[in-house]
Amino acid sequence: MHFIVNPNARTSKGALVWEGLEKILKNKGCDYEVHLTAGPGHATKIAAKLCEENEKIDIIMVGGDGTADEIAQGIDASKATLGYIPVGSSNDLARGLNIGQEAEPALERILERKTEKEFDLGYIVNKEGVKRKFLVSSGFGFDAAICFDVQKNKMKNFLNKIHLGRLIYGLVAVKLIFTHKKTPMTIVVDGGEAKEYKDVLFAAAMNHPWEGGGVQFSPEADATDGMLDVCIAHDLSVLKTLRMIPGAYKGKHVNFTKNVEIIRCKSFNIKANKPQAVHTDGETPFYSEEVTFSTEEKVKFIL
Repeated sequence: MHFIVNPNARTSKGALVWEGLEKILKNKGCDYEVHLTAGPGHATKIAAKLCEENEKIDIIMVGGDGTADEIAQGIDASKATLGYIPVGSSNDLARGLNIGQEAEPALERILERKTEKEFDLGYIVNKEGVKRKFLVSSGFGFDAAICFDVQKNKMKNFLNKIHLGRLIYGLVAVKLIFTHKKTPMTIVVDGGEAKEYKDVLFAAAMNHPWEGGGVQFSPEADATDGMLDVCIAHDLSVLKTLRMIPGAYKGKHVNFTKNVEIIRCKSFNIKANKPQAVHTDGETPFYSEEVTFSTEEKVKFIL
């Protein structure tokens, strides 16, 4: 097994967690190699190199959703079988995989290897041809703007230290409700006819139900069905948005039937009249006026 470990995950908690996990591995006499990441993008390079050098390989991800996202960019899904040990502040992938939030039980489950299961791997491509994968979700608009803000927000590290890291997403969301500009957008689902929307807040393409630290944007999303559940929020006043967003933690935003739609599809193209923030698994690689979400292949996880 090859462990890709982000020692800086959750304000350097990753290093401490790995210290404990490695003791377990040594005590059990496990055959493993560890690869410590040294900065942004390093996990992608490690994963790509491991897949190039091996026909089949077990890659165990130790970090948060951001670490998992980086590794997803580097893997060859036909070669890699993944395991996930959550150490982040959001851990939405852990929710979707239903493996809990604790590191040691996750390791024990991986070592027992009772179950392997295939999950959908999402893709997003912008009009310039930049392509990225996502394990959990990808968003266009408001939810991605939250990710941009969170990544540079100085409160994040403090909240992580007191085990309240998820709060930062809610705090930033409230701020952006008043400042984020909605815009007209056009969508095309599975290559069908174009549909116009007057004022779109966001479109979130979901493999799993949760993103952003437990926000249940697509309550019925199933990461094994070969489909994406795309949540579109549109034509919302500030007051209505303030009422809608908190309910999303329990999936109750779907009760706003005139303003929230869930579209299940294989591909989903969305075009805005100005560049929007884009995220994959909470990571924010670019702004774009147009993106296409799709699900094209599966990746195997040890559960």
